[in-house]
Amino acid sequence: MIYFFLGKGGVGKTTNAAINALKLSKKSKVLVASADPAHNLGDVFDIKLGHKPISIAENLDACEIDYKKVVNEYLKQITIKIKRKYKYLSAFNLEGSLNVLKFSPGVEEDALLREIWRLVNIDIYDNVIIDLPPTGLALRIMALPVINRVWLDKLLKARKKIIDMRESIENVSPVFEDKSSKRKNYADDAYGELKKIKEENAIIYDRFSNPKLSSIIIVMNIDKLSYAETTRALEQLKELEISAQTIIINRYTDADKISYPTIMSDIKRSFSKYSIKALRYKNGGIIGIKQIDSAKYFSI
Repeated sequence: MIYFFLGKGGVGKTTNAAINALKLSKKSKVLVASADPAHNLGDVFDIKLGHKPISIAENLDACEIDYKKVVNEYLKQITIKIKRKYKYLSAFNLEGSLNVLKFSPGVEEDALLREIWRLVNIDIYDNVIIDLPPTGLALRIMALPVINRVWLDKLLKARKKIIDMRESIENVSPVFEDKSSKRKNYADDAYGELKKIKEENAIIYDRFSNPKLSSIIIVMNIDKLSYAETTRALEQLKELEISAQTIIINRYTDADKISYPTIMSDIKRSFSKYSIKALRYKNGGIIGIKQIDSAKYFSI
């Protein structure tokens, strides 16, 4: 099972990801990974973490994704594929132009999506918890399989037209007679690669959107900004046909019922279809395995 923790920056996603990871580790092998560029998973556990998962408790491993490493490896693999498929780039002195890929929109998000996909498929773990970046970036990552599907469909249609045009030219022109089979194989290779990417993309989307395989947990505080962002996040997830299951109200106090009666009422009314639970405010925060282990949720 995959658990995605999503929410506005600073609401306590990481703390709640850590709490749930430790609880799950009592009964299963768990990996908790921070995908937030501003990592503080290690701070919450009070343990130094890096890109490679390490054991931090019985049945519990943790890591903080290294953005720079992930993006560089992603670009390296793309560059290798392009050079392998299109060897003529060197002849036209276009090889150096591949360096601009790092500045292309969506590269960082796609690289992070691929790294998350790699982590959730490590077979030694029964459950994987992903502490996502703040809402905006998190939703762009979750939306990528849907966006990629649209682009891949268009690219496949365009590539099919190229194949058909080449075959038509080869059939009427003797210039290509001796090279026709080679050219058709080349075209088919490109088309086949696009189909492969589309199939992989579909697998990722199916896994992330299936509530039996993935759970979306949104963390919020009791304030207008957090409530508004949670509402927008739920609407955008719905557009992607991905459903959240749980909403956690972090840093809850008994005074909130008196101080924020309207927001409390709105939360219960607007989010009634979701499982809502709360975590009480703790002065100084929840730090270290002992405090994380003692944290308890309650219904409101």
